[in-house]
Amino acid sequence: MKKVLILEDNLQALKVLEKIAGEAASDVLPLPASNVASAYHMAMEQDISLFLIDIILDITRSNDTSGIRFAEKMRSLEKYRFTPIIFATSLEDPRLHAYSHIHCYGYLEKPYNHDTVRKLVAEALKFPGCSDSEKEKYIYFRKDGILYPRKHSEIVYLENVGRQLTIYTSDGGQLHMPYRTCAALLEDLGSKRFVQCSRSTILNRDYIDNIDIQNRYVRLRRVDTIIEIGTIMKKKFLKEIEDG
Repeated sequence: MKKVLILEDNLQALKVLEKIAGEAASDVLPLPASNVASAYHMAMEQDISLFLIDIILDITRSNDTSGIRFAEKMRSLEKYRFTPIIFATSLEDPRLHAYSHIHCYGYLEKPYNHDTVRKLVAEALKFPGCSDSEKEKYIYFRKDGILYPRKHSEIVYLENVGRQLTIYTSDGGQLHMPYRTCAALLEDLGSKRFVQCSRSTILNRDYIDNIDIQNRYVRLRRVDTIIEIGTIMKKKFLKEIEDG
C-alpha cells in the first residue's frame, strides 16, 4: 500500500485532496494532516511514498512558507531523501526555490483541478523513489514519547504476550513495546514479507528455515525458539507462504 501524506491547513481543501489522491490508484492510502505536528508524527511512524504539501499553512502570518520548511525537514531525513514531493499553493515566488533546493516533483496551483491532481499523483507514485525496492523499509514503535525505528529486514518475528509486544531481531536483540494488535502491525508493516501464524505472532518469511505442517510449528533462523502455528491460522498461513 502506497501512503500519500497530505499536509493542508484548509479542512475543505484537505478533504478534496484526500478524495482525489485515493482515486489515483487502487493501492493508495491517503493520510491527511491539517498541521505540521500531525504530519511530522505520521511521517515518523509510517513509510510515506509521496508528500502533497501546501506551502502556506498559516494564513495569519505574512510571507508564511512553513510547508517548505516541513519539506526541507523531510529531505534532511535519510528515509525521505528521494521521496517525491508535490507542492500546492497559489504563490509563484517559492516555486524556483522548491524545485532547485528541495527537488520538488511537481506543482499544483489553487484552486485545484480534479483531473490535474489525480494525474500528477498517479505519475509521482510511479517515480523510482516510491518503489519499495529503492529503499529499506522501517516500522516505528513508540514508548514513553520515544520513537524506536526498526528495519523490516532486521525483524525475525513479533509476538504479543499479555499486554506486551516483543520484537525479536536478527542480531539476537529484543525490543519490548506496548501491546499492538497483529492487524495493526501488519497494516503498519505493509509488506508481504510478514505473515501471521497465530493470534499473537507475526513472522518474517525471509527467516523461515523449515515448517513442520503435521506438528504445526515453524523453525526460524537467527533464533532458537520454535514458533507454533495456530490451529485457526494454519490454512491461511500456509496459503500465504505458498503464494509468496
